[in-house]
Amino acid sequence: MNIAEKIDELREGISHVLLERISSNYWLLEVPFYSNIGDTLIWQGEMDFLKGTGYRCKGMHSLETFRFSHISPNDLILFQGGGNFGDLWVRHHEFKMRVVEAYPNNEFLFLPQTVYFENPRNMRECASLLAGKKATICARDNASYKTLKENFNNEVLLVPDMAFCIDMRKWRSSVVPTTDRHLLLKREDKELKMSEELIRLEAMEEFDTSDWSTFRGDNAVEVQFNRLRRVVGKPLVRRIPGLESFALGMYMLYKYRPFLISSGITQLSRYSEIYTTRLHAGILGMLLNKRVRFLDNSYGKNRHFYETWLSDCEDVEFM
Repeated sequence: MNIAEKIDELREGISHVLLERISSNYWLLEVPFYSNIGDTLIWQGEMDFLKGTGYRCKGMHSLETFRFSHISPNDLILFQGGGNFGDLWVRHHEFKMRVVEAYPNNEFLFLPQTVYFENPRNMRECASLLAGKKATICARDNASYKTLKENFNNEVLLVPDMAFCIDMRKWRSSVVPTTDRHLLLKREDKELKMSEELIRLEAMEEFDTSDWSTFRGDNAVEVQFNRLRRVVGKPLVRRIPGLESFALGMYMLYKYRPFLISSGITQLSRYSEIYTTRLHAGILGMLLNKRVRFLDNSYGKNRHFYETWLSDCEDVEFM
């Protein structure tokens, strides 16, 4: 199966499973108001997919801008997909649980997640909190699905990553000509797993090595966003109800989000092959029809995703 056929298959699988689960107006929470291109790709895929549901988005909020106010019990609460269901990225997971506790009568849908708990006690506490709630959890790989089925009493679905739903036709202007260089996109956070293969690739002359370009924080769009954060975070400004959420949301939605996606496409499109320790650099590489080589992260996320969905795809390999 070639890359284009695989993407079509994954998109069809997402629609088949999720369209019937979204049957009311909804809130999309925990969207990424920060510079991680990968999380922003998930968000864009969710937005493109949700437009086809026929239901209205009543609000999109990050964990910083969401205010625990009235939400109709008839509204569906969606949580951004990604790799933070568990105790590795604590702030994100704790936010999800606080929302579930605050709206006990609502229905929840956790969009495709990688599940990872270092501490079994934390997993038991999470399962206990979700028990009896109208919560459906989407696992984006077989290992996560198995963990959820064995330890949680909620409905569990196996669903590919939402970034595959991005309509790439909107981003053609961000694509640049391809060179004969190869990219090693190497994450530089606590999920990095050093290996002999990674060290070998870094030493090869035909490779350029970097993390997402936006992590440098030296672009005008991010500087302006951080300046806006400081302004709306001042005590006097925060007294105006909803201003902080509105200002940051509008800037993120219409300025920063497109900038991040465009930056990622420009960064990857110039390379003939993508080698990556970040899952979404590989997914974006596929969307750009590049040859992709996955290396693992610290807890097997990339390997599990590859084995679940991509092992039969030409020009996509796991190293």
